[in-house]
Amino acid sequence: MKQSLNLKQLQKLTPQQMQVIKLIEYPSGAFEDRIKQELDENPGLSSIEKEFDSENESNNEYNDRDSYSVEKIEERVNNEDIPNYKLYARKSANENAYSAARTNLRSSESFSEFLNKQILTYNINIEQQGLVDFMIGLIDPQGYIRRTNEQIYSDYLFTSGVQTDRQAIQSIRHILMSVDNLGLGAYDLNDMLSFQAENSHHKTEAQSIAVKILEEHFDKLAKKHYSVIAKKLNISIEQLRDAVHFIERLNPSPGYLFLEPSSTEMNNNIRPDFTLTIENGEVYADLNQTRIPQLKISDEFKSLLNVQQEKNSNLKDDKEALVYLKNKVESAKWFIEAVNQRQNTLIKTMNAIIKVQKAFFLTGEEIDLKPMILKDVADLTSMDISTVSR
Repeated sequence: MKQSLNLKQLQKLTPQQMQVIKLIEYPSGAFEDRIKQELDENPGLSSIEKEFDSENESNNEYNDRDSYSVEKIEERVNNEDIPNYKLYARKSANENAYSAARTNLRSSESFSEFLNKQILTYNINIEQQGLVDFMIGLIDPQGYIRRTNEQIYSDYLFTSGVQTDRQAIQSIRHILMSVDNLGLGAYDLNDMLSFQAENSHHKTEAQSIAVKILEEHFDKLAKKHYSVIAKKLNISIEQLRDAVHFIERLNPSPGYLFLEPSSTEMNNNIRPDFTLTIENGEVYADLNQTRIPQLKISDEFKSLLNVQQEKNSNLKDDKEALVYLKNKVESAKWFIEAVNQRQNTLIKTMNAIIKVQKAFFLTGEEIDLKPMILKDVADLTSMDISTVSR
């Protein structure tokens, strides 16, 4: 018979801690849905917003619409590695091309009809029209033809049984890219941006450097090796900053210009968790809680609980009712505390990020981004890395 001594250290989370952990993971939209679910499932929980009179409710709804109408939501390229390129055009280096594209595309025209009409101005023979239609059909919603010329040749031969000239494929691709100088039909992001930069009407030093960066150092740009690029091109950081800013204003997804506003690709509802404001050189973070109701324990349930406690009855039904009321009120308290803790944790984390990346938030330039890992934020907030990662 053997005797042994084992020492174990276990960490157990309370139900309330588990609830906080789960709530932290929710983005603002899902968090709003979770609160609505809890309000529906727990009658012991109430929102102050629900107890306003109808006049106040209508005013609140008006204020909500007013505040959200000024939010500018910009989506990113989903399948490319450079996050700072905007999907939609704004006033930019090739602003005229984008506005022209919108003007030329009438609401009654389809995307393919618009392109075919534009291509009529080029010298396309009748034999190549089938190839033109085929290649237009290959353009994805972002505006790319993600097939090599050789692959297009094989696909067209297999689909139509017509053998075409490989040089014709390259010529048609170039014509498609030349429509309003948008780069439609480009093979990849580098191809798209290089074409737009080279054909920009704004012939400046920044444009010239941007073309060189895209043609010769695109991989370094993707990895944000700015100092290496500056050294290779023998330019200053200021010149590099201007060139990167020029590139940022190009449109990596011109196909979205031709989508209807109701299209799924343009209708993703994104709401930021934070709003950052800059005052006197300082950056401040605020949680976006316009649609989040203020929670409280239901007055009705508190009253019922007091009545049951005062009864002090030994009847089975009264005891069960007392237990039910206590559980619901206690659950509501836990949920309210978890929500408050979530808000405090998010603000604390965001303030730490602002402290590390203050220069970036002030300028908006990626050159000012500093290397940062989860441990940096965890050390500043005195929180566990797993909490920060959530």
